[in-house]
Amino acid sequence: MIKNSKILIADDEPRICSSLKSLLCSRSYEVQTCNSGNEALQHLAHDKFELVLLDIFMEDMTGFQVIETIKNQAIDTSVIIMTGNASTDSAVKALRMGANDYLKKPFESKELFTSVGNILNQRILKKKLTEIGRA
Repeated sequence: MIKNSKILIADDEPRICSSLKSLLCSRSYEVQTCNSGNEALQHLAHDKFELVLLDIFMEDMTGFQVIETIKNQAIDTSVIIMTGNASTDSAVKALRMGANDYLKKPFESKELFTSVGNILNQRILKKKLTEIGRA
């Protein structure tokens, strides 16, 4: 587990944001929440987050549109897609667009912690490999 990593939660359901924030803060992650795709992009433009937990279906834009903007603007963050309407097609689409994982709501806290931990560890390994390549 990588403590103090910054995580952004973007979900149009405030209760979900609050619950996920409490869970992740209990593991010493620094967490911010927002309730729309536009808000998520504003946060990402002004602050650095190692990870974004992103709902697919929000009122102003889809999680897919947010991922597309993240990739087009080369924002250095990882993404976990969350959805209550999981399907094979949406999972494949999310992963092809660059999401690092896909969670079907509701999910167990253990599943969340495992996914978050794995992705943050991968980020550290990639950074170390990049540094070794420069040496």
